[in-house]
Amino acid sequence: MRQLLIISTLLFLSFCTHAPETSPDWIAQSVSNSRYWYGVGTGESRQSAREAAYNEIAAQISVQISSSFTRIITELNYDPSEYTQSIIHSRLTASLPEIEILRNEHINSLYYVQARLSKEKYYQSVALKRQAAVNKATDLLDMTGNELSANTFVYLTDALKQIVDYLDEDLKVTYPRDGGKQVNLYSYINSRILEAFNRISVEPLSDTLTGISGLPLENGIGVHCYDSKTGNPLGGIPLRAIAENTSAEYLFTSMSDGRGQFYPDTITEVGETIFQVTVNIEKLIPSILGRVTIPAVAKTDIPVSVRGLRVHFNSAEQNLGNDNEHPYVEPVIKKYFRENFKAAFADRKKADIIVKTSVSTSRRNSKPAEFYGQLVYQASADCTLSILEASGERELIQRSVNNIAGVSYNSFEDAGKDALKKLSVKIYEEIMPKVGTALSHK
Repeated sequence: MRQLLIISTLLFLSFCTHAPETSPDWIAQSVSNSRYWYGVGTGESRQSAREAAYNEIAAQISVQISSSFTRIITELNYDPSEYTQSIIHSRLTASLPEIEILRNEHINSLYYVQARLSKEKYYQSVALKRQAAVNKATDLLDMTGNELSANTFVYLTDALKQIVDYLDEDLKVTYPRDGGKQVNLYSYINSRILEAFNRISVEPLSDTLTGISGLPLENGIGVHCYDSKTGNPLGGIPLRAIAENTSAEYLFTSMSDGRGQFYPDTITEVGETIFQVTVNIEKLIPSILGRVTIPAVAKTDIPVSVRGLRVHFNSAEQNLGNDNEHPYVEPVIKKYFRENFKAAFADRKKADIIVKTSVSTSRRNSKPAEFYGQLVYQASADCTLSILEASGERELIQRSVNNIAGVSYNSFEDAGKDALKKLSVKIYEEIMPKVGTALSHK
């Protein structure tokens, strides 16, 4: 037993003496130098170890880019947070094919990868891509010309997009290329964008606009968009209109003659409503929004004076052939117009619309019915409602409600009044909302 214990002890000591190392010895030698960036990765798979090695190289390039960028932003007042991540991502993506895998080892269920990237190849590749981007950007600048148009913003934003991944270097160019002066390309494009925005002017087509509560503006609201430098109309400019004190927003675009038109929802409040029209920056330069600060854009305030609807009534209401001294239907129609159109009731010459109603009742039977010795009087009510233009020549809307039943234990007259009461409820709750919707879309 003692002999067996000694042999086991010797075997254990031998195993400990010759156990493999937990990591390769070349890891300690993987130090970046003037020629290469080195990266070492460890993972449970070869792929994860390779990615870790790439990330280590990426971290070193990120430091180099951030260091260069700090110098540039100090000189040109860039906001580093807007650009560094974009630059690093694109730069690393372009560098992946140039990374060499030097060693792969698998020890104790872990994979080890050593990779390196040649600084010379990296800088050469970046220089070539940077020059191509600068050339493309200046070509786009040439396309802007002197005349301002919506395409000016397309070319300028595309030019800026070409160079945003190379702002860790001071992009000095001579522009215009023939006889120009040396400028920082990024700053120059920014100044051109600001200049273009400053040239846009927006003015209302009409100084006086009036509307009616609850009804759409017949011709909408129009503006004129033009170049303040030349006076030429500007087509294709995206615009935004916002009604004050509301969340209502209207997006539209100027046409080739510079005119732009939008049609707001019906305005219900009586008084003055202000619509502020501005250039829609998000639509005009969407791809570089946040990378260019636009201190101010063209805007104009357009007041719309809104009054209540003027309504003239031409009503006839009879109960069993006799004029009803206290009508049921006309008051509920007036109530609806006051609530939804801030209506005032006027004579025909001053009215916007004419409301014509014909209301009548009739007996359902020639004599009352008898139920369990009780006489029951029954009547029905009918109504035709028409809305006409103020001239009375054109009918805009017509609705009919028929055969509304009413009952009474006293008389046919009371049965008619019961039918009229029920008719007025149906008109107010069901018919008038449909009439109001139809009127708002005329």
